[in-house]
Amino acid sequence: MFKGKLCIVICLVLILCIPQDAWAKKKKKRDKAKKEQVSTREHSPHKATIRSLIIPGWGQAYNKKYWKIPIVYAGLGTFGYMAFSNRAEYQRYKTAYEYVLAGEEGDPPNAYAERYSQSQLQTGQELYQRNMELSFILMGLWYLINVIDATVDAHLFQFEVQIMVNNGFPRISFQSPIFGYNII
Repeated sequence: MFKGKLCIVICLVLILCIPQDAWAKKKKKRDKAKKEQVSTREHSPHKATIRSLIIPGWGQAYNKKYWKIPIVYAGLGTFGYMAFSNRAEYQRYKTAYEYVLAGEEGDPPNAYAERYSQSQLQTGQELYQRNMELSFILMGLWYLINVIDATVDAHLFQFEVQIMVNNGFPRISFQSPIFGYNII
């Protein structure tokens, strides 16, 4: 009698465990499919562009290209430093030029007024003004390149490139899960 009840209990446990395991695998597959579908939908080029416009490098972080962030800030810092140092020199030359042009007596505003002639001061002023403006333009272009890079990276976020070697010849395969095409 005890063996019969034990056998019935074991059979019930096995019957109840097997369908649950199969159901759990199906649920995991459905969850994985949903996550893949959601991940392709969630990554937006528009979001990357807006984020990169707000804070430089934020679009690269959104695209998970963290190694590009220091490059973005190095470029902006370099062009910013060049722009403001050229601006400071421009202001010195301009002040000295105005002092010499007016023919004022007394203490000069800086050493440039005593060191350089009027034509040299004018040439220096024009040179540093041009360099300052060029540095600000380059800084703006670098900012624009940051935004374009974030946008293009977001568009190519789901794009996969595989290099396959077949009979000694490499074949490159492009696959896009979003648009559903393959180029081999």
